[in-house]
Amino acid sequence: MGNYIYSKKEKEEYIEYKLKYTLEERKIQFQNLKLKEDQVPIIIEKLKIIKDKNKKSLLIKKIMRTTDTIGLLHSIIAKRILTEEGDDGYFFLLAEKKTIHSDEMIGDIYDKYKDKDGFLYLQYFPELMLG
Repeated sequence: MGNYIYSKKEKEEYIEYKLKYTLEERKIQFQNLKLKEDQVPIIIEKLKIIKDKNKKSLLIKKIMRTTDTIGLLHSIIAKRILTEEGDDGYFFLLAEKKTIHSDEMIGDIYDKYKDKDGFLYLQYFPELMLG
């Protein structure tokens, strides 16, 4: 799967959660989670560049274990996204607009791509965008 290339400004602005809360507010939210050592907080949003006025943006806050795979996260939230959005399928992107594979460990992804506020940001987009 390929990577999307966006300017630095677009990388910062496409995450609505970051627009809604300041860095300090997000850091406090992270500290208040009281995570266990093997847990990571994940923020999942619909990709902002998708121009579809009929579908609302869906924000999911999820805590996963470091030993879980992206595939497990995908299956856990699939029903919620498919029910609320009506999409046939979707893929995850990291904040750097890189696609991730289902067999990758969440802990490895978190260690490499977590934000300075402590959260891992993922976005999803419909499968049809790859076609």
